[in-house]
Amino acid sequence: MYRAGRFGTVRYGNGREQASKLGVPTATLAAKNAVANMERICQDSASPSKVPLLNSDQREPPVLEAVWHLHSGDIAGLAELLERSPAGPAAVEWLCSSLCGLCEQAGDIPYFAIVFLQNGFEQASELGRKVEFQKVAYICHAVLQRMLAWVLDAVGKEKQEDVSMVQAVRFWLNVFNVSLYGSVAHPDSLRQFFRHTLTEVLTYNPVLKVSDAIQMQKEWSFTRTSPLLTTLYRKLLVTFSVKESICQLQQVLETHEVNWQHVLSCVSTLVVCQAEAEQLFKDLLSHLLLKAFGNYDMENMITAFLIARQAALEGPAVFMPYSEWFKASFGNAGGHHGSSKKSLVFLLEFLSELVPFEAAPYLKVHIMFPPFVPSKHRSLLLEYITLAKTRLADLKVAIEDMGLYEDLSAPGEAVQLPKTPDGRMAFIDSLKRADKIPSNLYSTYLQTCHAMKEKVLQDDSKAEPSLSKEPFEQLKAELAVLRTLVVDQAQWEEVAAQLAAVSDRLRGVLGDSSEEKEAAALNSPVQVAVPAPGLAPCHQSVVDLLLTSFCQTLLAASSFNPPDRTEESFAFCLREWLLMELEVCPEKDILSAAERQDFHYWAIYQRYLPAPSAAGGCDGDLEKACGVIINAILDSSQRLDLGGCGQSKMSVSPEILCRLQELVLELRCRPKLLPGHSAAQRHFLFEILQGRLTGRQHGSALGEQLWRQQELLLHRRILVGLPASTLITMCWKGSKTVLDCDSFFCFVNSELKNVSSRGYALSYDITAHFFRGLLSASLGCEDAAEGVNEALATCQTKCPVLLLSAAEGVDFQTSLEWSQQILQCLEGRGTSWPLLFHSEGDPGKGRVLRSAASQRHTRLLPLAFFSACEELDPELGATLLHFSRPAADVELEEELDLF
Repeated sequence: MYRAGRFGTVRYGNGREQASKLGVPTATLAAKNAVANMERICQDSASPSKVPLLNSDQREPPVLEAVWHLHSGDIAGLAELLERSPAGPAAVEWLCSSLCGLCEQAGDIPYFAIVFLQNGFEQASELGRKVEFQKVAYICHAVLQRMLAWVLDAVGKEKQEDVSMVQAVRFWLNVFNVSLYGSVAHPDSLRQFFRHTLTEVLTYNPVLKVSDAIQMQKEWSFTRTSPLLTTLYRKLLVTFSVKESICQLQQVLETHEVNWQHVLSCVSTLVVCQAEAEQLFKDLLSHLLLKAFGNYDMENMITAFLIARQAALEGPAVFMPYSEWFKASFGNAGGHHGSSKKSLVFLLEFLSELVPFEAAPYLKVHIMFPPFVPSKHRSLLLEYITLAKTRLADLKVAIEDMGLYEDLSAPGEAVQLPKTPDGRMAFIDSLKRADKIPSNLYSTYLQTCHAMKEKVLQDDSKAEPSLSKEPFEQLKAELAVLRTLVVDQAQWEEVAAQLAAVSDRLRGVLGDSSEEKEAAALNSPVQVAVPAPGLAPCHQSVVDLLLTSFCQTLLAASSFNPPDRTEESFAFCLREWLLMELEVCPEKDILSAAERQDFHYWAIYQRYLPAPSAAGGCDGDLEKACGVIINAILDSSQRLDLGGCGQSKMSVSPEILCRLQELVLELRCRPKLLPGHSAAQRHFLFEILQGRLTGRQHGSALGEQLWRQQELLLHRRILVGLPASTLITMCWKGSKTVLDCDSFFCFVNSELKNVSSRGYALSYDITAHFFRGLLSASLGCEDAAEGVNEALATCQTKCPVLLLSAAEGVDFQTSLEWSQQILQCLEGRGTSWPLLFHSEGDPGKGRVLRSAASQRHTRLLPLAFFSACEELDPELGATLLHFSRPAADVELEEELDLF
């Protein structure tokens, strides 16, 4: 009779049954049997006719379970048994075969791993122990080495190996769980074990050449690498920080011959699973390039390019695209290759050596974004470009046929026949019906198609279940797995890897499995117009799936680990509150108009105005509150109208504008400067508006012009909505109060006049608003009439466009007559009329006349004078024509440059 134990099958005696038959106690029978066996052994040993005892080679190794029972029962430790084993290699062979069988039974492997670690990776203080224990260390070390080789040999062969074999290999990976060792192993021993294992993995069986790595690294991305290998990496790298892991990788690359598949798959694992890896790999690449160009070392150069390309394969979410890295490294004179001609030749020779093995996208990056080369060495670059183009021609790839960022991870599988007959299949069928195809040929065609279909079905049945699904179904399945990982705290470390799998499935859905697809469409954000997305039907289903999955994952994560909703985390600053309040549609608001007014009063005057800045308030500063409100109104108005309220976003909220008017009026009530202060008060309002115009990043010329025009129209609406007197400040001039309009004049000359529809005159609303404010502010002067006269006199010289705007009914004919009179007056005084085209900073009355028009109309002055030629005397007209025609051509070219 046999008993199945944890470690194997052990014979079990039937002494209890014999004792019951004989009617004697079991212990007595066992003792008698033991004595009888001992007597038999002694008699056999003393007999000269018997063979001697078995030697070490004839003895069978013990059962692993029996050895473990002796060890766990403190009868004879495993280390002691191994030390007494006659031959080390035989013990290693016995242990490895037993452990492989134990993995198939999912036995207690971790307990053996602890013993192997404790004896195989001793501390420095233990290295001087007895010589006999060094044999134990050798055996434990060799066993771990052999078992690692067993795992690595199975990598990439999951489909060929038996399922039970793959499961056994995966079970051995539990040896690398850090939590297994806890306090039973010294941390330094554990790190030494993991560091040694990582080195062995990176250097195992280095048969691949660099040329092979260049051609095959596309297949070594994170999602395409064997799950056994990525799992092993992730378990090993837990012990080290990201910086330590990359330093270990760098050390192995510098001191060992490596397996490029394992090295580059390790790079992908680090980039995907560790957010900090991107910057550290950039630093490593810079270091490698520095060493490569410093010593003209081709190995460091190759390593840098392989790592940069491998990291870029994982997508822009985790690492910069290869094209950006290449441009940043070699696209300017500050690159490592720009120091000397020798460095440049070194780079171009290296790129030339890569050409026979390069994929087309990399060649295109080098052609379209070539390294910076001084003009005197341009011929060297042209030689490489010619070579690269020749290689592209050999590959039958044209630059126009393919984007710069081809998706290097797109699968190269054969396109399967559609489920329903397409045009070609229908055409073949129609030819058969028309007797254009011989019957025997058509029959052979059908048989071949049927055989191919059967073969595909058989291959699918052997493949993994997920591979037989459609790409969309695969994406859906991966998103479901992601949702389960998010709610399982024990598997949060798997989320990054699962996101990479989702990204790969998404690339497969959108990439149409075509090698000619541009990766730019996959590696760059897709700009979608929310009101009218204009998505293709296939993309629409993907977008719906992603949005649905996002909402479901968010709900699942919130229910499992709800966010910390505290008062501080939900506290808004004044700007945030304003932006949300400006989005409220009054007709749909739950508050009535009176309730909303009370709410606004409370929020501004009681909540945000007195609150400190740290709490989102204004520290009691009225100017600061006004600035926040103005910026919020302008930012809200600049947003696109998404159709939520049905109101135009260009309209200013009347309720918030009322609160702004109240704050501005309160500021006007501040005490004025004391007599003797000649400086004018600072006009904070125009500082805010000017700051918005100068603090913006410029885009295209036309886009900047349109944005500026829209912004200034909003500025004008706000100015008109505020009290008219806010356009003007008061200051002391000697002992009397005078009106200061300089800030407003400056704003008109530099900005407002350039958005006027007429060009030579401001709109009626802002013009009338200024004069109302002038009359209102003059009441604060000792002599109101004198104050107004002085302000108008200043306006005549500093801002004449305001006075021109005050004249009503000025049409085109009147303007033309004015222009003719100006020309005749200038000629009559002997003054050359081209002085009007001098810069605005030149002294003289010509500057005043020129400043009365907008910049756009000033550029069109030659056309205006050309139109006035018909009314002038012939001699003056001939002079004007001689000047105006080339001037008009120049100005027309400047206008066309905007487009």
